[in-house]
Amino acid sequence: MTTDSVDHHCDALDEPQEISKSQLKREMVELQKLGAQLVEMTDKQLAKLDIPGELRQAIGECQRLNQREAKRRYLQYIGKMMRKLDLQPLRDSMQQVENNAQLHLQLLQQLERLRDRIAGGDNAAIDETLSHWPHADRQQLRNLQRQIGKQPSGNHGKKLIAYLRQLAQPQ
Repeated sequence: MTTDSVDHHCDALDEPQEISKSQLKREMVELQKLGAQLVEMTDKQLAKLDIPGELRQAIGECQRLNQREAKRRYLQYIGKMMRKLDLQPLRDSMQQVENNAQLHLQLLQQLERLRDRIAGGDNAAIDETLSHWPHADRQQLRNLQRQIGKQPSGNHGKKLIAYLRQLAQPQ
């Protein structure tokens, strides 16, 4: 009797279908990868996720480990812990954190380009900044632009990017 004929004789509701060892291993490796992503996140990013306390402690412990083999074994442990969880909400919130990080990175890159344009003497960049952030101070932007022009190697570029970041913060 083949396995196909056995499946036809058994009612699907009576007995759950067995999962092969290979499938179990693939699922475990996937959970370990997810655990590794969690371990690589910052504390601030992890705080945004709804993670059970025991798993959060295991992630923190794994982050402290330096030895490669110990870290590998701990990731296996984290994967084992995650088998019991409904992972879809966790994956969704991780995706949201990743999207927020991408948006933040794009904003920083935009601010750096704006800083470079202002530092290069582009007055249109100052006008662009004022149109985008009406609460910006034109005089302060011009002063920073002049200071950068006088001493390009000074901290004025840092002051300008700090000011632009301050402008970009939600009010």
